[in-house]
Order: sequence, then structure tokens, then C-alpha cells
Amino acid sequence: MIEQEKHVVVCGHVKHGKSTFTGRLLVETGAIGPAEVDRIWQEAQLQPAYLERPKDYNKYQAITLRHRGATFNSPGVLNDQSRTVFPARGRILTNRGPFTLIDNPGHHTYIDNIVYGIYLADSAIIVVGANDGVAEGTERVARILEGLKVPVLGVCITKMDMVNYSPARFDEVRAQIVELLEHRNLTTNDGPPVIPTSSLEGAGFGFAQCKGDEVLRSWYKGPSVADLLEIADDHEARLAHGQLRIVVGGPSEVRSPEGVGTVVIGSLESGTVTPGDELVIVPVPEQEPRTLRVKSVRRARTVSEGRTEDTDSVGARAIVSLAIKGVQASDLKRSMRHGAVLGRPSDPPQTAYAATCNLVFFENETVYSDKEFQLHCHGSRVPCRIVNLMDDRSGLDNNAEYVGEFVHASINFEKAFSMERAEDFPRLARFVLREKYKIVACGVCVDLYQTPAERRLFRRDDAPITAVSG
Repeated sequence: MIEQEKHVVVCGHVKHGKSTFTGRLLVETGAIGPAEVDRIWQEAQLQPAYLERPKDYNKYQAITLRHRGATFNSPGVLNDQSRTVFPARGRILTNRGPFTLIDNPGHHTYIDNIVYGIYLADSAIIVVGANDGVAEGTERVARILEGLKVPVLGVCITKMDMVNYSPARFDEVRAQIVELLEHRNLTTNDGPPVIPTSSLEGAGFGFAQCKGDEVLRSWYKGPSVADLLEIADDHEARLAHGQLRIVVGGPSEVRSPEGVGTVVIGSLESGTVTPGDELVIVPVPEQEPRTLRVKSVRRARTVSEGRTEDTDSVGARAIVSLAIKGVQASDLKRSMRHGAVLGRPSDPPQTAYAATCNLVFFENETVYSDKEFQLHCHGSRVPCRIVNLMDDRSGLDNNAEYVGEFVHASINFEKAFSMERAEDFPRLARFVLREKYKIVACGVCVDLYQTPAERRLFRRDDAPITAVSG
């Protein structure tokens, strides 16, 4: 059976215990042993930040902070490090296959990292502090999760030890969470489970009996954190049977290891790839090599390191290393644009000059028909212009003074761009919009067009349309 990779983002408000929760989960799943935990904690206690504010740190948080990777390079160029925040130990194994944890920041200052960490995830765990309840950062990540259509595995109410495992406080915070998720259309059937936990004491994690579990289980009979990993959305299992899509970061992912020949490293987003397969590159300059023949397939540990390991099968969402027949690495580098997508000739990846999308704006944003944004999608980016806006929830059109937080938009790309429809490939339909180096919106593609959409927005010297956040 092919193991399906799953990438889970842990997100929430600042200081609600996300890093401590993630570190505890790595320990409980055996990704990090007791001896290494002690060593990391001893090193952390010698750092200036700890010596200045020792009460702000703990040994589980130290694990996470030590291995956290940036999601953006200077000067704001997207990269793929966020999905390998723990390159050697964030990949945890369960009965449902391997998971990679993404520890998201919570402060609004790091909105780019917050959005991009969620963008890279297959599913999410929301963390809410029992002492604070739902806060501004909780609402922010819920908005982003809704905008990028990322399913929520569950919500963990952390720091229950700080409220003496009070069932009344749990019920109070749980009611806040249910209201938020319903407002954000993040509930299906009975909605994601809400679990009381203590990351410091281990209560609610369900891997082994820990301090606090006895009092917690005296009134809480629901699932544990361990159960969240077992009830992950089944769509990953269907990805192996879908149409082949492999995303390549760009020319830097084309290499020539000694004795191997030309190698391409990319993320297998859907389908299966085997030796002998013929692949096409989209988009690619007309004069460059367009088709590739796969000689061998291996699993790569990370895109950045490019190290590989032997495997009999590679599941969707894994990073793969493809040895290519008959093409020089130097020639292939010229063909491989940033965010290029590989697929089969019988069902090539989509390209378009325009798209209709559902957008979520984070702050008030004035939009003119000649105003340029950068659209980032699966590692690629293209200059674009929003040429039509409509509020999905209120039905306002372009003659309105403003549109709501969620809008339906027509976007024109400066050049042919590879993107997929959300109903076909949800992950390859997600994108973020940036103005200069600031993310202003995120969303998903609804439909694609081979010709630019008609411009209907006001010019700069007319009354503007302003998209306002909620």
C-alpha cells in the first residue's frame, strides 16, 4: 500500500501554546527521544532570551523553536521550507501513514508566514488557550483556513492545567469555538472535535497516561489528539488515483549527481509516477525541451537538501527525485520555470491567461483596474490585475462603494500561468496575492480562461472600490 503524505499545520493566536503543543506531539509520537529533549532543553537555558524571560519557555517549546524554519526568504520570495519545518523529525508515523507538522506563528506581524504555512497544509489543528479563549489570532487563522479551503481536523483547547481542568471553562471556550467555526463555514456534519489538553502535563494527547488525564477523563469522554491523526481527511488516499501533477520549484531543482545523470526534484501532488513514464512540462518556452522520459523514481527527504532514500512506492504529497533520460541538465534548466508543473501528455497541467477566483482580503484594500499584484501559486508567481469584483455574500457589483471580505473576482495574468480549478486539484488552485512584499489576500481558483477577462473596474481618477476585511 502506498503511504500518503499528510501535512498538518498547527495554528492559532499568539501565546496560546502552539509551539509547546507541537513539541509535545513530537515527543509523544517518538519523533524525539527523552535524551535529546534533555539536551535541547539544556542548550535552550543558556540562550539570552531564556535568561531574560525564563517563565516564557519550556522544554517542549524549545524543541519546536530550535527546528523552526522560515517560510520566506529575503526579500519575501516564497520557498518550500515551511513544509519541512522539522526536516529530520517532524515526519511522524501513524496507522494512517506519515505526517509532517507545520508550526505556524501567531502574531499578526508574521502574517506572510501564517498564510503560507496554512497554504502548504493538507489539514489544520487549531489551538486555543483555555485561559484566553477565542482571540483575534484565532479568528484570523479561521478566515485564512476558510479562504484557502483547508479542512480542520480538530480544535485543541490548551493550557487546561492553568484553569484546573475546569469543565465549565472548557464548555465556555468550546461554545466560542463552535460559533467561530460555523460563522467561517468550517464545520461539516457534527463539526471538528474540540479536545481539552495540557501540553506541559500531556493530558488529552492519548498516547500514554499522563498527569492530568485522570481528572480530565472524569468529565471528558471524547477523542484525544492521537485520534486526530487517525481521522485525517480521506481525500489524501484518493490523490494516488488522480491525474498526475508534480510541482517543481524551478531551475535549481534540476541537478546532475555524479553517476546518475539529469535529476528533477519536485512535489508529487497527485497521481503516481513510475519509470518509463513520459511527462510534459507546463509552461515551457516553445524552443526548449517539452517532454521528459523518467528513468527512475526515488523519494527525496527535502527539496532543499535533495537527499534521497530507496522506496518501493511513493505516495502523493511526497517529494520525489526523478532521473530523466536523454536530456542534459543544462538544457532542462532553461525549460524549468519557477513553479513549473509536470503531467502526462494525455492530461497536461492547465495554463491560462485569466481566472475567476474566490478571494479573502486581510485588510482594507483599494483596487483599480491598472493596479498590479503578484499572484503566488504552488511556488510560481505572475504579475496580475484584478479586473472585476463581486461580493459573494451580499451580491454587490462593481457600482457599489465597497465589497465584502469574501469576494468573487476576475483576475488577468501578465503571461500564461499554470493553475488548476479547485474542484479538480484543490492544492494547485490555492494562491496568495501580494502587493510589493505584503500579502493582501488569499483564495482559490474557480475557473480558467485562455483569453483575458474584460476590465470593469474604475480607473484611478474615478471613485475606487475598496475591499474591506471583516
